[in-house]
Amino acid sequence: VSSYIYSGEDLMWLKSHSCNVENNQPVTSWSSYNGVKDPFTQTNTLYQPSYEESSLNGWPGVRFDVDSLVGPDLGVGKNFTIVALYKSEENPGVNYPRVLSGGIDSGNDWEDGVRLLPTLENLSQVPGVEVKDLTFTQRNLNRVTLGSYYKEASRNNYKGKIYEVIVMPGVILSTLTRSQIKKYLRIKYGISPQPSISSITYSNPLNIQLGTEIYDSSSIRLINEEE
Repeated sequence: VSSYIYSGEDLMWLKSHSCNVENNQPVTSWSSYNGVKDPFTQTNTLYQPSYEESSLNGWPGVRFDVDSLVGPDLGVGKNFTIVALYKSEENPGVNYPRVLSGGIDSGNDWEDGVRLLPTLENLSQVPGVEVKDLTFTQRNLNRVTLGSYYKEASRNNYKGKIYEVIVMPGVILSTLTRSQIKKYLRIKYGISPQPSISSITYSNPLNIQLGTEIYDSSSIRLINEEE
């Protein structure tokens, strides 16, 4: 038995291994794997992140330092669920670095917008790796930005690697469902003890699909994933 937890057409799912960039080269554009919305881009060479192969257990990552990628308008006055996997390279301290930030010109990301800050909660044996989920009610997420404060590319910069970001506009997923998505990412990237799995079932690439038996030993149905 499977359950469709989100089937909205506005699903934005960034995967570092879909960037199509050579190792150590600048990332000028990062698109949602399902082709919805405009890509995240950066035309200023001073603020372009770089692509790193085999960054986390064989998976590539997009490395940010004083960098940012500016993305599409994802809506005003909406509910949002966000799940992200990233690896910080320094303690955030009091600088409040943004993994993700967004809002409107007349506002900010901490009151009426959306922001995702690293906490460096060590969820595995890999230092600095975090799988984080957040929900927001009636917030603004236009001019969504990765790696810095959305209003200023050189402010509140994040230093580390981003692997995947999933943004689901118009919905607040339950704690249990968000936990299942995070388990999927941990299994995929090998940052937590893996259960005994003999097969993995993937399906409809336009939906995030999960099974009720997330740790069933004979079969497991998780978020879809292309080869």
